[in-house]
Amino acid sequence: MRRAYKTFPSIASRWELVRGYADSPKPTIAPGIKKIKDARIHITSHKLCDDVLERLAPTLPTDRPLDIIDVYPGVGIWSSRFHDHIRPRRHILLEPNFKTYQSFLNPLLTSPGSRYLHLPWDPVEDRTFANLYDKGYLPEQTKREKGSTEVNDTLLVLANMTLLRSATNIRTLDIRKYIESVLDQSYFHRYGLVRIIAIFPTSNVDAILPKSISRRRRTQTLLECVAADVKEVAGDTSETVHWTRRGLEVLKHSADMVAKRLKTSPVKVPAGREAIPLELAPEPAVVDESKPHFPRPIHDWHREYLKVQEDLKTEEASVKVKKPLPPKLKELRKRLRALKKRYAYENRQIQSAHVADDRQSGIDRIESKLRRVMNGTLPVPTHGAAGRMIKRLAALKEERDVILSSLGKQYLDHHYPVYVNERRVMASSSLNPSPKPLLLWDKRAYEPLHVNKHEFFPYIPCSIVDIQPNPNSLILEAQRKFKASNQPFKYISALTTYLALLRTFTTASKKSVEQLLRQVFASRPIAEFPSAIPSLAEYATPKITLDAKEAATWKDVKTSEAGVIVGYDTDCLADATLQRLPSKVVWDIAVEWERWRAEKNMPDTLSKSLGGAFVEDMNEAFGKR
Repeated sequence: MRRAYKTFPSIASRWELVRGYADSPKPTIAPGIKKIKDARIHITSHKLCDDVLERLAPTLPTDRPLDIIDVYPGVGIWSSRFHDHIRPRRHILLEPNFKTYQSFLNPLLTSPGSRYLHLPWDPVEDRTFANLYDKGYLPEQTKREKGSTEVNDTLLVLANMTLLRSATNIRTLDIRKYIESVLDQSYFHRYGLVRIIAIFPTSNVDAILPKSISRRRRTQTLLECVAADVKEVAGDTSETVHWTRRGLEVLKHSADMVAKRLKTSPVKVPAGREAIPLELAPEPAVVDESKPHFPRPIHDWHREYLKVQEDLKTEEASVKVKKPLPPKLKELRKRLRALKKRYAYENRQIQSAHVADDRQSGIDRIESKLRRVMNGTLPVPTHGAAGRMIKRLAALKEERDVILSSLGKQYLDHHYPVYVNERRVMASSSLNPSPKPLLLWDKRAYEPLHVNKHEFFPYIPCSIVDIQPNPNSLILEAQRKFKASNQPFKYISALTTYLALLRTFTTASKKSVEQLLRQVFASRPIAEFPSAIPSLAEYATPKITLDAKEAATWKDVKTSEAGVIVGYDTDCLADATLQRLPSKVVWDIAVEWERWRAEKNMPDTLSKSLGGAFVEDMNEAFGKR
C-alpha cells in the first residue's frame, strides 16, 4: 500500500528564496569589546535591543516601581537599553568580573541620578541572592510576604546564560537552579515569583526551550509546570538541527498553529527580522521514479552534498584534458558517488519510517477509542464491531512490523521512535489527551525575531528567552493546600520524590513508563496504575478480545453481554515513553508513591533507586523562611 503524501505549499524553501539579511550592514562594535577575554557572549547591537524591547513592551511594567537584578551584565549594552526603557527604581549589577568590564559599566554607575548599583558577588554562589535581601539591598522587597507563591511584579531578573563551562563545553549557566527555586521560593523568588529574561546561545537554547521531543529533559519538563509562558523573543531562526528530528508534517502543523494565533493577536516584525523560511532537503540531480524523493527538512550533511555537486561542475568545466583524469576531479567524483549513495539510503529509510508511522497512527486511533471505552465515554463495542477492530489492529501491526524490518538499526532505534512521539504530542493527535501541544515551543504566540551573529561578540548568535512564572501551577497549589493544613512536610516529601523522578528524564527519557514504575513501585502490578493514577490512564494502552481466557489476568475490565472484553494487561504502559509524559502526570506519580509508601509502611528507598534526592537541602530552604 502506497502512502499519499501531502504537499506543503506554505513552507518556502531557501533553495528558491534568496534573502538579503546576511548581507545587511554589520553593527559597529566598540574596539574595547573586541579586546575582552571572557567566556561570555554579549549583545553589541543597539538595534537588536530596541527591536526586542518593542516586542516585549506590551508586557513590561511601566506603571509601578520595579527593581532589576542583572546577572552578568558584562558590557552593559542590553542592560542600559532595558534600563532606559523601564526606568526602574534600582538596577543591581551582579558582575564578579568587574575589572574586565569596568570601563563599560562605570558610565552607568556614575551618571547623574544613577539608579545602578554594582555588587562584585558571583551569581553562581547560592547565597548571592539571599544576601541581596538579608543585607538590605532590596528594602522594598522585604516588606512583601515571605514565601509568597504569587507573582512578584515589582522585581525582574535579566540573566546572561552564555558563560562557557570548560568542563562541559556548553554555554549555559545552570538555569535549572533558577527554575527549581520557584518550588521552594528561594533565590530571588523569596518574596514572590519573578519573571526572568535570559540570553542563551541559540545552539544551546533547547536546554530551556526544546523544539523537538527528543531534546525534552528534566529542566524543560519542570519549566512546563512552573511557567505560565515561555517565549523565544529573538534568536537565530536559521538553526535547523531540531527540524530534522521532527518530520515535515509536524513542522507544518506547528507553523500553521502559530499563523492561526497571529491572526487574532498580530505582532510587528521589523524589516530584516523575519524568521528564515524552512529549508528543505535538495532533490537529487537524477530522479529514480522507482524510488521517489521524500520531502524532508534539510540536514547539515546535505550542504556538503550540494557543495560537492557544484565543485564537480566547476572542476569539469575547467578541465580540458580528460586523460589522464586529474586527481582532484577523480576525488570529487568518488566523493559525490559516496554522498549520492548515502542520500539515497537516507531517502529510503526516512520514507519507510514515516510509512511505518502511518500504520502506527491507524493503530493509535483504534486504541484511542478503546481508551474512551475504559473511561466510560464510549460503550463497549458490539461483537461484530469488536471482531472487525481486532482484525484491523492485527493487520496494521503486521504491515508496520514488515516495514520496520527494512530499517537499519539507527533508523529503527532513533528516527522512527522520535517520529512517532513527535506526532503523538501535537494537539491534533489522537494520543495527546490535552487540546494543547506538549512542547512549550509548539505553543508559541509568534516566531522569534531573526538575529545576525554580528550583533553579538564573539560572533555567536544568541536567543533572548522570556520566562513568566505560573502562580497557578499544580505544584504550587499543592504547596498552598499542605501549608493551609499545617502539613508542610508532606509537600516537601512529595516534591523531593517529584524531583527524583524528573532526574530520570535527563539520562533515560526514552525509557518506558512501565520500566520507571517497576523501578519505583517494585512488585506492584503494572495493570493497577491506570486506575490508581487517572491522569496516567490517558497514556495506557487497553486491549480488546472475545476470549475470556486471554483476559483472565486483565485489570479494570469492561465487558458486554455479547462477550466483548476491554481492559488493561501487564504491558499496558510499555508503549508510553517518559519523554511524552506531561509534568502533571509525573507529579501524580510522585503523590501516588507517597500515598502507597505510607499505606504499606515502607521506608523511603526511592532516592536510592533513582540516584539520590535533596531532602536536606529542601528542608533547609523551607526552614530558613
